[in-house]
Amino acid sequence: MSLLKPRLSPVLTQDVIDTLRKQGVRTVLDFLEHNAEEMVKKAGMSYKDVLAIRHVLLAQYSAVPVNGADMYEDALNSMAILPTGVKSLDTMLDGGLYTSEVTELVGPAGVGKSQLCMYTSLNISRNLKQNIMYIDSTGDFCIQRLQDILYSDQVEDEEIIDVLSRIKCSRAFDIFEVLAQLCEVTNHLTAQTNAFYQHLKLVIVDSLPAVVLPVLGGAQTDGHGYLMHLARMMKTLAVDFNLALMTTNNVVQGEAGETKPALGRAWSHIPNTRVEIKKQDITPDGENRRTAVLTKCSRQPTGLTAEFTITPSGIETYHS
Repeated sequence: MSLLKPRLSPVLTQDVIDTLRKQGVRTVLDFLEHNAEEMVKKAGMSYKDVLAIRHVLLAQYSAVPVNGADMYEDALNSMAILPTGVKSLDTMLDGGLYTSEVTELVGPAGVGKSQLCMYTSLNISRNLKQNIMYIDSTGDFCIQRLQDILYSDQVEDEEIIDVLSRIKCSRAFDIFEVLAQLCEVTNHLTAQTNAFYQHLKLVIVDSLPAVVLPVLGGAQTDGHGYLMHLARMMKTLAVDFNLALMTTNNVVQGEAGETKPALGRAWSHIPNTRVEIKKQDITPDGENRRTAVLTKCSRQPTGLTAEFTITPSGIETYHS
């Protein structure tokens, strides 16, 4: 809390501040915690002057109350829904990815989490004309894959260049690089001097375990703190700048033999929405079928499922 200073109020002179400090009243909070009668005795001021100082301090340092109806209206005006481009998945997610939220894809290695991230980026760039920041911690991001999907849809070279220009990928192979990347995004969004960030709507971190697990456990005593710092930065980005955050998480074997998200309980409350992806049998056409299960969401009942296939031309809803 800020220290009491003469410039805060015309009647709060340096002599008054010195007197208050001798009485143990040093900060704005110290002053406001005492009632007016106590401050009259401590400061040797008139009751009127004490009330004047309290009024100024409350006006400058108190949070402005907002009623629930106004908060709801602001949320509706600022919220956007970003479709992934996979119809079955978007239906399960009640439209797609929501801004101001963190959506997590959970599943074993090779199940298609990165494929979904890349396909979602392509859909948002091509159909919504919005920019995407893709932080790749495993080297799985493949620009050739995105080009192949666009070519399979008969997209002209000029449009391909335009679509891919809205997707910015950066590599970050440890947690400190990821934090630095998120900090850079925050700074650009705050400054609003870079045209790319003025139209940024989605930030993807693929994948978190690759950078978090090396600093957890063993002699790494600060690992949990780094994880919570990362979580706070992601939440702040999502809420303060009205972005959708998307990340991926692996699974590990639990005590009873079941699989569970790799980052554990400390991370479990961070994602607003969690989707678990499971492998299914290869279809008669040789396509890789996947089942997505909604395991955490504030809008939809958990347990909803969506089936899709990963093909050379992209990701499509599976029709049996």
